[in-house]
Amino acid sequence: LPADAPEQVAATLKAAFGLERVDDAFEGLDLARPIASASVAQVHVCRLRAPFDAALPAGARESSGGLVAIKVQHAGVDALMRADVARAIRIAELVTRWHASFAPLLQTLVAWRGALDDELDFRAEVAHMRRAAASLARSGARARVARPASPASQFVARTAFVMEFVPGCFKLTDALR
Repeated sequence: LPADAPEQVAATLKAAFGLERVDDAFEGLDLARPIASASVAQVHVCRLRAPFDAALPAGARESSGGLVAIKVQHAGVDALMRADVARAIRIAELVTRWHASFAPLLQTLVAWRGALDDELDFRAEVAHMRRAAASLARSGARARVARPASPASQFVARTAFVMEFVPGCFKLTDALR
């Protein structure tokens, strides 16, 4: 999806984090220029203002130079995705009546509908990030292979969250090309 309007991003952040003004917590936040925008959310880079910067673990503050990434859910995407999946299930149900070979598609769509709550609730994403970091740390692979970004504990909500910005990141699929 294209990026949301700056006013909408500000409204989402204020509601998610209980802020009166976005500038109270974030410094250098350009709401008009996300670094990425995808199907569920967009990402902005900025710094946390004091005393909010304490929400980021000390090691993360040092490694990122104080930069954070803010993932903000697109306005209305929750209802849009739920409606799209419901329509797709209805279509798959009809098609499956005539062509049983579409049954796996219907099963997949029904499973996806069940996973939408986690997909659309960024608190679940942060919980997954924390579990992945803990697993990597236990395995000893974290230092050698990967270091997931650290979330800022005070800034985790259903529709937005803040995490350490890790410069130089790339998608694994890009590295395989």
